[in-house]
Amino acid sequence: AKRTVEESKRMSRVIVGGGFAGLNAASGLRRAGVECIRVIDSRATLGGSWNSFYDFCRLHGPREAFGVSGHRWSGEGASALASRDEVLRHFASYPVDFVPETTFARTTDDGLVVRGVDGRESTMPAATVIDARGFDFVERPPRPGEVSVNDVRRVVAERRRRRSYVVVGGGKTGMDVVCHLAATKHVEDDVALIQGGSKFFWCRDAVLSPWRKPLSELILDAVVGYDGSNAVDLFLRMERHGATCRVGDATPTGMMFGLVSDAEKSLVERTARWVVGNDYFVRLDRDRVVLRSGDSVALRSGDEVVVIDARGSITGSRNVYSEDLHPLRPDGTRRYGSLLGFTGNTNYLMALLDARRGEEAMRDLPLFGFRDAKYLAAHHDVDTTLEFFCKVYANFASVAASLDRDDLQSYTLDVTRLHPVLRRLYAAARYRISLPRILHQAERFLRPLRAYDEQPLTPPPRPQRQWDVPQSPLADHPAPRRDEPHIAVV
Repeated sequence: AKRTVEESKRMSRVIVGGGFAGLNAASGLRRAGVECIRVIDSRATLGGSWNSFYDFCRLHGPREAFGVSGHRWSGEGASALASRDEVLRHFASYPVDFVPETTFARTTDDGLVVRGVDGRESTMPAATVIDARGFDFVERPPRPGEVSVNDVRRVVAERRRRRSYVVVGGGKTGMDVVCHLAATKHVEDDVALIQGGSKFFWCRDAVLSPWRKPLSELILDAVVGYDGSNAVDLFLRMERHGATCRVGDATPTGMMFGLVSDAEKSLVERTARWVVGNDYFVRLDRDRVVLRSGDSVALRSGDEVVVIDARGSITGSRNVYSEDLHPLRPDGTRRYGSLLGFTGNTNYLMALLDARRGEEAMRDLPLFGFRDAKYLAAHHDVDTTLEFFCKVYANFASVAASLDRDDLQSYTLDVTRLHPVLRRLYAAARYRISLPRILHQAERFLRPLRAYDEQPLTPPPRPQRQWDVPQSPLADHPAPRRDEPHIAVV
């Protein structure tokens, strides 16, 4: 028999994943009045991927934008960059029915089958199963001859003679490793940073300043100004205004949402004797680092060379940031993914909407996603980032139209709250005025999601028509001339 929304609220929800996504799904369900919520996770403690991150990892931004919505942080000021242990304590303190070391096997007609650490299967009743595995980070073993970023602290402590550290990876992990080496290595040791594809970062000092343009407006400018080929130009313009930055001189080709302060950027560039952008580590040949371009970095003769694998974990892995699916899945589960941006706000608002309105409303909800599978790409370029922004802004319009104002404002992990009220109101007005352009961009660069769909592996052909929808009257984007690409040669 078909259940009413109120009947469904009294039945249990099982959330697969006890991290940022899963706990915010639980918080959204509680906001909707759902009484019985259970969280399962393959790990022994709440916290999801943070249980596997390197021990010197910290939040990129303030606590206002992370954690569990409605659940207060303890300890020092709310704007501090929390350490990994502080993040794990925050998650662990969230009161929820948690079943540890349990994996999701499959759904049944009245729930799901789970598997314990001993391999035995059992059934668990549920009205709805929410697959909130989010980023679902799994530490990969280091490549032969390389050191895992999780072992950096131990390896540095075991130093017996002069070293050259080669850090492979130019994302936020690579920046964190170089900053950690700056504080822990011997003064005579050298550092080389091999970035791979050079990346833009958000400049934390600018985008979180209450007196500067909010991050939401910066992204809006990029969304309405994107034409499919000018992504680098848009980020270069933001760099000229101090909103984005790079490490080294090479023109960035990627952007993975990391925040870096001016102090961190300066520390990395002072610590790394070589910063190689837009080139890739191939192998170590005695005291030379061989690069894909054919160039090489000559290290000091006689040094012990330590190669640290700080490569990104999103590129090449299949997760909710590299593919987009409709929340209603063929096996009966819900998978909200990253349709509204990061997995925390996506799972909070989607779970809340799902519980409030039910399956039929979710089926009819206009949503957009990537046209092809981004996990097949060797590098997430700036066009992928602009498509992600388009998706987020278009999908938020659909969710906002389906929830009342109090529900929308109940999500507390909002970094724009750092800005004055009048500025936030202005940003919201700009978004509403720009909405026709945003939806046009979504139709142009994304694909509409359908219930029970699968992610195409290759993009379908784009419609052959002219895209002549007028710009938002508040948009300001005559595209600047593209800077000449620069490759760092050493």
